[in-house]
Amino acid sequence: MTIALDPGVFELRSLRKQGARLIARRCRTVASIMSDNPARRRWLESAGVAHLVAEDHLVLPGDAGVEAGNVAAAIPRQLFPGGELPESDPVARQTIALLIDGLLPWSTRAREICCFTHPHHGSTGSSSEPKLDERLEFIRRLIRLRGYEPISVNSPTALVLAGLAASGFTGVGLTLGASGCEVAVVHRGNEIVSDRLERGGLWIDEHVARVQQLVRQDCEGFDVLDLEAARRKKEGVALDAPSGDAGELVSELYRSLLGDLVGLLGDALISHPQISLLPQPLPIICCGGPVRIPGFLAELRRALERRQIPVRLAEVSLAGETDYTVARGCLIRAEIEQAAPSNARSGGIRTPHSALAPR
Repeated sequence: MTIALDPGVFELRSLRKQGARLIARRCRTVASIMSDNPARRRWLESAGVAHLVAEDHLVLPGDAGVEAGNVAAAIPRQLFPGGELPESDPVARQTIALLIDGLLPWSTRAREICCFTHPHHGSTGSSSEPKLDERLEFIRRLIRLRGYEPISVNSPTALVLAGLAASGFTGVGLTLGASGCEVAVVHRGNEIVSDRLERGGLWIDEHVARVQQLVRQDCEGFDVLDLEAARRKKEGVALDAPSGDAGELVSELYRSLLGDLVGLLGDALISHPQISLLPQPLPIICCGGPVRIPGFLAELRRALERRQIPVRLAEVSLAGETDYTVARGCLIRAEIEQAAPSNARSGGIRTPHSALAPR
């Protein structure tokens, strides 16, 4: 068995190959906190809802935390705020561990590979960030505790592995996530250059919540931004036909985000001399929650037209089966590493294209 883990800021996803079957699991990367009392404990235990007890509060992780917001006025909190592992927060770390344990079954034999995504992994556009390094080691440790050998990969590189088989796994991957957006240029399954924009879907949600004054009270009675309401409002907008103040605001925020992302892509394409030798036009594929908004592709095309891109790009495409596309790319990488352990030590993928084909 091989397995993939995509620990995103919005959702945690796993995908594993067991015989001829693909088994997918997912849960939200949040937890809700509510005051503790005997009645609530009895209700949670009778309903079979996993929960943690922290001093005088109950912590409901994952999807249970989202549901708690509907029945108990609890507000889901991000477990990876800003995409980073929270400092000095043992409850959040214990909750993350609990959720990942639920997504990764115990390994059944020696040296089973778990390939997982990590933001800014190996990116060449900026220096290493200690907070992200700490997150990387934390996830690796959790994977090892389940009996797997962890291998990390950038999400856009995994996207190319999953979605660009027709071009020999060569092209540009763009992943738009909750905490950030990433770009990678890949040749035959090997990453040439990558970089990350530290803004994503949550940045849009926060702006919408502030401007639209979307707030609610937490369990302590304090007003906080209602990011869930802002996300729903954002997802009701069509970029190609925005209406009202909310529509205009979301469209403006998307233009800003995509303009910066295309600028990052342009810089990446001129940063490495090997890129000019790649077969052109280079296909470009993108995925992630923010790409689902109507009119996204047209807005991205306009951003690309406004920027002088140093190589010819083919038509932009959206990945199919968006929820698990990146996880599927990780699973392909895990299959490669499982079949050829020496490749991991050699630093590259030297596997026939057929071995990379989506399953």
